[in-house]
Amino acid sequence: GKGRAEYRISGTPNVVLRVTKAGQRSWVYWVKRPKTRSWQKMTIGVYPAMTLANAGKRALDLRHAVSEGEDPIAERDEALTALTVKP
Repeated sequence: GKGRAEYRISGTPNVVLRVTKAGQRSWVYWVKRPKTRSWQKMTIGVYPAMTLANAGKRALDLRHAVSEGEDPIAERDEALTALTVKP
């Protein structure tokens, strides 16, 4: 394994709390990507900076976006690529 555990949270479908060996905690959302229909994890926030309630709201927003045909992982990757400074 990668030395981390993931805990499902009842009442928040597809959201898990990931805890590393070092004790770092983050919210992770399982996204079913529209084009490939495959599941992929996406970090949506860090605990405790992001509360469970806010993680749930973010997950609902992502679920709605996917239902509209958007791919939040592709959008995140494009945004990161755009921020990368090329020499």
